Amino acid sequence: MRFAKHRNKKIEEQQGAARGSNRGATSSAPASSVGRSASCGVASVSPEPRDEDDLNVGDWSARPNRKGLVPLVLGAVLIIAALGLVAYNLIDDYRAGREASAAAAQLSQSIEQQSNETAPIIDPDASMPVREVDGHEFIGLLEIPDLGLALPVQNAWSEQAARFSPCRYEGTVYAGNMIIAGHNYRTHFRHLKDLEMGAEVRFTDVTGHVYEYRVTGLETIDGYDVEGMRSGDWDLTLFTCTWNSVSRVTVRCTLVGA
Repeated sequence: MRFAKHRNKKIEEQQGAARGSNRGATSSAPASSVGRSASCGVASVSPEPRDEDDLNVGDWSARPNRKGLVPLVLGAVLIIAALGLVAYNLIDDYRAGREASAAAAQLSQSIEQQSNETAPIIDPDASMPVREVDGHEFIGLLEIPDLGLALPVQNAWSEQAARFSPCRYEGTVYAGNMIIAGHNYRTHFRHLKDLEMGAEVRFTDVTGHVYEYRVTGLETIDGYDVEGMRSGDWDLTLFTCTWNSVSRVTVRCTLVGA
């Protein structure tokens, strides 16, 4: 009886050992496989087959509307261009004012040094004396107190010269028919339109002789109407272009005491 129990116990131990060995073998193989998968960082799951339609046909509702993007891009480009133009005009205006102011200071000092050294020119056919400052030829200094302007006036008009300061368009102060043109810079002639009748205007030639005027007319003339600019018995005319360059703001002046 004891022998039978001992034998049965031994058989149970052997069967238990066999079951433990099978469990160890079963668990060790998957562990090794999982370890290799984890080390590669790739899941060992086969991809699901995709429908052929999925490969050839996309979700059109999710794609961007290229036709709708074109106006947006063009609009952005136009806005950037407009801002760039505004910035350029402001910078150019500031430059013109700074350069004209510096030239006016030098010209004024030069005029003061020679003031009253020569008699006033009374010959209407006489040419206007010229003084050179920094490579520019000037005939005098124009002052408009109501606008806070003191600007040097160059001898001859050109588009490039007008970017520096106002220029004589034609005529002379001696003949009583001088026309001065200036750019529509804020620091030059932009505010001519704000002058009132009777406003004071002074012109000092390079010999130091001062000619005083009063505003007696204000007109807007077509940009191509040269004869309209010249017409009338005016001692001095100042003009500049409007903001769109279509017309000319024109100020007529009469010599005081003439």
